[in-house]
Amino acid sequence: MEERRKKTIEVPKTPLSTRGTRNPDSVRPVVLRMGKEFVAHLDRLCTVNKRSRREIIEILIAEASVEQQENQHARINPL
Repeated sequence: MEERRKKTIEVPKTPLSTRGTRNPDSVRPVVLRMGKEFVAHLDRLCTVNKRSRREIIEILIAEASVEQQENQHARINPL
């Protein structure tokens, strides 16, 4: 039987400044206008995973990026 390997996702690390925050030279602020229902789902993911909204968004982007690198025809489709 074929064994499936679990994908390992490397989330890029943003350099931290001496104060423990992200280095301003390596980040760019982004404002997302999302429907309230999606924000509620995002907040549930944050609670369950004990992660911030930013971390959850970065993880989802990293997963989609890995998938796209493995299959150039892969696309993100809404449910």
